[in-house]
Amino acid sequence: MDTIAWKPLTYQNFEALSVARKQLHQAVQQVSVVGRIYLPRVKDDKHANLVWVPQFQRLAGNWVEGSTKFRVSLDLANLSIHLVDDEVKTIGEYDLKGKTQAQSMVWLEEQLEGLGLDTGQFAINLPYETPDYPTAHGKPFEQKDARAFEELAWYFHNADHILRPLKREFPQSTDVRCWPHHFDIAALIILNDTGDPETTSSIGIGMSPGDQFYDQPYFYLSPWPYPSRDKLIPMSHGKWHEKDWLGAVLTAESLFDIEDPAQQQKRVYAFYKEGLDQLVRQLKPNL
Repeated sequence: MDTIAWKPLTYQNFEALSVARKQLHQAVQQVSVVGRIYLPRVKDDKHANLVWVPQFQRLAGNWVEGSTKFRVSLDLANLSIHLVDDEVKTIGEYDLKGKTQAQSMVWLEEQLEGLGLDTGQFAINLPYETPDYPTAHGKPFEQKDARAFEELAWYFHNADHILRPLKREFPQSTDVRCWPHHFDIAALIILNDTGDPETTSSIGIGMSPGDQFYDQPYFYLSPWPYPSRDKLIPMSHGKWHEKDWLGAVLTAESLFDIEDPAQQQKRVYAFYKEGLDQLVRQLKPNL
């Protein structure tokens, strides 16, 4: 299987994608909680974020030291949790389909105990709020539409694939990571670091599988501080989002007129480049 090239984004059943996203958003909390409990706490919750692993098509948490070094990951397409050691050998795997969150947490706790970790405080205590999904209240995970789960995995794959080279064009940029709070994958481009997050100018560049603003996946640019709206030029592809936050958005449906995966990638790349050019000129005119 080609784990590098752009995956074609063609599935237009947004209702099925929404159902899949909500379950995966809940499931990813079980992966991130391992880093949140067993790694040194970092102010921005970085210890609990995840990285896309193209080789296995999974979202993987940070490495943790137990009796052996290991990490926990979520297979989005197959709705399953995996533990691997630092030689990428499988330690344990758990199929979430038909299982409740409580059952999967018991299994994960047993795995961690087997790796020599103290599980006395092992629980999902999030420092943020997530949508109130039924799976958080005893409803089993289910995969009625496997195609929707696979498609969401492809969105994460494609975002990681295109963001890595893009963010390298800027000397100060973070790694491409998935943040379990909003379940998006993104990098942060720092344009002018003042040492204060409120005054540091930056641009978040990423992909959301959907949220309260758009019930479909979308690629986005999120600047800080917000630039002057009256100076923003309409995008060739995508649009400027102005409700509750200001940024550029390219929704999934904006790609469905393209059959060639390479041309889909070109459109997303052009969207990012056009938005970055505008935002950089406003946030850091001398760059």
